[in-house]
Amino acid sequence: MFRLINRCRALYATSLSGKSHFIIHRNVDISIHKKAKITIEHDSLLKIGYPLPNGTPRPTYKRSVLVLDENAQLVVRGDVFIADGFFIKIGKNGKLIFEGGNWLAHNATIICNDEMYFGRHASISWNVTLIDDDRRSFYTVDMKPVSKKRHPLILGACAGIQMNVVIPKGVTVGKNSLVGANTVLRQDVANNCLVYQNPEIRIKNNVTTGLQNLL
Repeated sequence: MFRLINRCRALYATSLSGKSHFIIHRNVDISIHKKAKITIEHDSLLKIGYPLPNGTPRPTYKRSVLVLDENAQLVVRGDVFIADGFFIKIGKNGKLIFEGGNWLAHNATIICNDEMYFGRHASISWNVTLIDDDRRSFYTVDMKPVSKKRHPLILGACAGIQMNVVIPKGVTVGKNSLVGANTVLRQDVANNCLVYQNPEIRIKNNVTTGLQNLL
């Protein structure tokens, strides 16, 4: 019953234009503040919690979670598909924008406490984590709070994020750029770039069995 009430609240908070649709899988848990807003524009489709169309089914978390706090905004301006296993939290006064043609693969984590933007056809692979602000506070030596500037996280048009990537706040990935698997990205990426991490591979020869070989 509680889940049904939350779904009704989500639909009540959703503004649909034209022939727009909002499709929610039964395994999606939704928590939405009465002052939060979901806007789906331009005859668009927002489909969450289902396997991606024409994709191979993958192991995933059993539940998906969508949270919108007070005055949070989710804006959809074209078709968006978000696969199962996701955790999406839009904090107080946060704004998450999808321009459309966006695909988010399984087990995505998105924490949007400020502003996050997906350009048209920007997409992410499985197990990707995007955090635009962790709401951590900082203080001077005399315990005065340090003011924080807004640092939106932006994925440009046709940007691609491969599996297991982590991107924190203030990063812009330019249009047509690709971030390779297992990368922790902490700086901006220009348009039409490939970014990847290549950790050093260490190989020991002529070893015997034993935990000492892990050192």
